[in-house]
Formats: sequence, structure tokens, C-alpha cells
Amino acid sequence: MKCDIKDINKTVKEQNLQEVKTSIIFQNSNIPHPEGLASYEIFGQPGTYERQVKRGYIDLGTKFIHPQVYKILISLKRELYKNIVNGEGEYTIEDGEVIPVVPGKPTPPGVKTGTGIKWLYDNWEKINFKPKPGGAMTTNLRRETVSLLDKDIIFIDKWIVMPAFYRDVDLQTNKRNEYNVIYAKLIQLASSVKMMKNLNNLGIVSEAEKAIQNTLLELYKMIILFLCGSHGFINENILGKTTIYSSRLVISAGSYNFSNPEMSETDHNHVGIPLTAVCKIFFPFILYGLNDFFFNRLKGEKFIYVFNPKNLEVIEKKEIHPSALEIINPANIEKRIELYQDSPYHRLEPITIRTIDDQYYPLIFLTKDGNMVYSTNLNLDKLKQNLDENGKLKLIPLTWMHLFYMVAEKYVGDKHVYITRYPIEDYLSIYPALMNILPAINYKTITIENQVYKRFPIFPNKSRDEMTETELDQIFVETLKLHTTYLESLKADHDGDMVNCQGVYSDEANEDARKFRTSVANIIGLAGNCIRLEKDVLEHALYVLTYKYDYKDYEKEVINY
Repeated sequence: MKCDIKDINKTVKEQNLQEVKTSIIFQNSNIPHPEGLASYEIFGQPGTYERQVKRGYIDLGTKFIHPQVYKILISLKRELYKNIVNGEGEYTIEDGEVIPVVPGKPTPPGVKTGTGIKWLYDNWEKINFKPKPGGAMTTNLRRETVSLLDKDIIFIDKWIVMPAFYRDVDLQTNKRNEYNVIYAKLIQLASSVKMMKNLNNLGIVSEAEKAIQNTLLELYKMIILFLCGSHGFINENILGKTTIYSSRLVISAGSYNFSNPEMSETDHNHVGIPLTAVCKIFFPFILYGLNDFFFNRLKGEKFIYVFNPKNLEVIEKKEIHPSALEIINPANIEKRIELYQDSPYHRLEPITIRTIDDQYYPLIFLTKDGNMVYSTNLNLDKLKQNLDENGKLKLIPLTWMHLFYMVAEKYVGDKHVYITRYPIEDYLSIYPALMNILPAINYKTITIENQVYKRFPIFPNKSRDEMTETELDQIFVETLKLHTTYLESLKADHDGDMVNCQGVYSDEANEDARKFRTSVANIIGLAGNCIRLEKDVLEHALYVLTYKYDYKDYEKEVINY
């Protein structure tokens, strides 16, 4: 993209821009001053297209250096040009270079000295900005940029004011826009310069002139910061694309340490996707599933039993707090999902309910045989039938990690996701896949209430408070497990490359994704060659088979259900 420095005087003339003459924004109550920064006459009426596009200008009173050029000059010789602009010291030009005059040293006859922007303007043609042989590339690029610019573009006596639409005063708060503050400052300083214009003949640089040059640079930096950079307006709103309910994930390889091939985390049809990402990209479904889960189990319940999960002895019966059912409020569930995504510690938090005495007690337990026990409608007689010879039945408090996985598996486990690798070069940069939802590093197949969960999470036999931050982080899967047959066509590898992951919601869209996933187009490239190569799988398998693991690291005690 080519960007030129605008010829301000030419723009003012061609577009017939009107001058903003006063820093007063409102003259009476909320009526804009006709010559001010919010003027209806200059910038158009509120709510009209004119107010979005019409600009004005400020007469600066004398010549100044365009802030873009001034920025380049001080990057070439920082103190030299700053001192000239501020009128500090005397200078002359020798062989195309600006040279400071040494105090006390006589100047050769015929050599003119001076300082200030006016002196720089009068002698600009004598300065050589051509690139120097052997000079640094960046420095020569800056010198060449300045040498190619016309003198009347570099030195300006006007500054364009952006349309009022982008800086209108908020009449509710009367808070002044930061751009209006800078523009008002320029107008006030320019008024001082016009009154003191006769002092220029004495070679004196006024404080107002110094301030205007610095204010122009400040305003320029504000606009550049707003427009440019990875979070600037151009990148985020023009070049960039933001998709709600999507996730950016680092690519990693799937694990092969399974006795059953069906338990593989990824294959040609599946990607292994972290539970945290599933909660994000299928947020509406997760929200609905959690709301449905709690509504069906808490609606109409008034009491909760507090009992010892080891021997099933009931300690007491507690009344549920009236506000406890706010847990099924969509806004509260949304906050819980966000907390789950942000905090590994809270993922292992047991699901609790508030009682009338402002205490919180576990709401749901899981038995070894895969049954769920609810504290609100406890059936002790049925549970006691499953006690062992020691009269014990181990119950595990159900955590948010378990519940999020159960909801995700039930409501979105059969849906597709689209994997996108940027930059998109052809149709192979995007492909659909089914999901293997990965809640944690360790998991097992378990049936709960007639629902099979292939990867129900298990974790070390420690409480979350007993684990270090590192141990907590190592429990969960945070990367996308991508099958190796897709790496080459995506032009990706396992050195930190990222992909975008977006969920497929409707039945029709999932059917389209299935058709493409199972079609010839998913394995044959544009040239008619096979793009899903088995050699990639073999290389990965050979690596896993020959990599040496310390078996002791994997003999960790885990909770058994």
C-alpha cells in the first residue's frame, strides 16, 4: 500500500475547506460556535453524511515542518533538528550538511548563519538529503524519502481538522474529546503566533512556535497509534476479521499411547480439541446445556442434604438459599464459562449450592459405577446397597470440568469444526473435521445415566489446593491435536503454528461439512495428486515408537471411578 504526504494547501483549495477560527466549542448552552470545532456550518448537521466527511482547517500563522517529515529529521539527527526548530544555537550549511556554529569561533565571510524553522525553510534547497554510499539501509531510506518530497509539502502553514462525527462532544457527560483538546490547543497557539509575527524578523523563535511544532507531532502520533499497528483501526476493521465464537489454537501432535485405536485423539476425520475451546466456539449450545441441566435438577428443590460421602451418614439437612437458583441464570452461567476458560484452578472446583446460612455444599457426586448422586434428593437406601464389606462407598464431588465435558459431549459432540490456516492460499487452507473433545491429559470411557463418555477426565489423587500451579497447568489439554495428513496442505508444522477453529452449528451446514470431508476433493489436490500422504503418519508413528520415555513419570496415582 502506497501512502503519500498530503499537500495540505492544495487539499484546502480543491475541497473548499473552511477555517476553524476559535477554540470555543459552544457559544450558548449546547449551540456550537459557527466558527468552532463542532460548527454545523463547517462540518454539517448531526446525523448527516456531511458530518462524517466534511473537514476544516486551522491556519497556523507561519511555516512549520510537517510532523511526518519532522519525525524523520529527528530520527536522522535528533538533537540537531530539535535545536533548530526550538531556535537554540546558530547553524550554517557546508557541502550540503547542516553544521552548528561553534560559539566564539569566527564565521568565514559570506557564510550566512541562522536558526529556527524560517531559516531552515529559506535554506532547504542547500541541504543534501540524497542517500550516502555505504550508509545504513534505514538511514538512506529516510534520506531518500525527504529528498523526494516537494518543499511546499514539507513546510506547512495549515493543518486539516478531521470530520466532527469522529470527535463530537458527548452531551450527556460533557466530556471533551482528546482530539478536540489538541485542536483547541493548536488554535490558541496559532493566535499567539499571528500576534507575534513581527518578532520573526529578529530571528527569535517564540514559545508558541515551539509548542505548535511539538503539538503537531503529538497529534500525528495519536492518529498513527489509532490507525496503525496490530490493534489499530486499519488492521482490526479493514485488514482483519473477527469472528465471534471462534478460537485460535496452537497445533500439536496427537498421542499414540492407547491400546485401542478408537481412543486415538486424532485421525483423518477427527481433530482433538481442548474442552476450553469447545466451550468458546459452541458457546450458545454449552449455555443451553448447562441451563437445562440445572433447571431440571434444581427447579422446585428446597433442601440439600449434607452428608459424609465415605460412609453416607447424613450430618444435617439444609434449606437452600432463595438466591441459590440464580445459578441457572444465563448471565451467571456465562460468567462461569469465562472463569473456566481463564482459570485452571476453578476448573476443578466442585459444583456447590448456597444454603440459608450462606454456606456452600457439594451438589452432585459421582459413584464408582458411574451413577450420579444429587444432594437435593438423596436416596440413602439405594446407595447403601452398593456399600463394600467395610461399609464404605467412595463418592467423588462432580467438578465444573466434569460437567462442562458432559454437556459438551451431549450437545455438540457430533458436530463439525472448520480448521483454517492463514494466509488462505487455496481451498486446502480450510477443512472440516469432527471433534474428539479433550477435557484433560488423562481420561477413560465411562457410562453415566445411560450416556457413554469416551474421554471422561481423571486427574491425580490430589485436591486442587494441594497442587502447584505447574501441576494444575499440566492436567489440561490446551492445544489442537491435528492429524499429520493435513499438515502439508496447511503448510504448517509443530513449531508453534496456529490455526483458527470455528464451530458448525446447523444440521444443514454439518451435512455439507460431512460431504466434503468424505469426498474425493478432501484427498485430491488441484493438480490431481494425493494431498493426504501416509508418509507423514509413518514418520510420526516412528518417532513415537523410538522415543524413550521414563515409565516412572507415568505411574501416577489417579482417581478411579
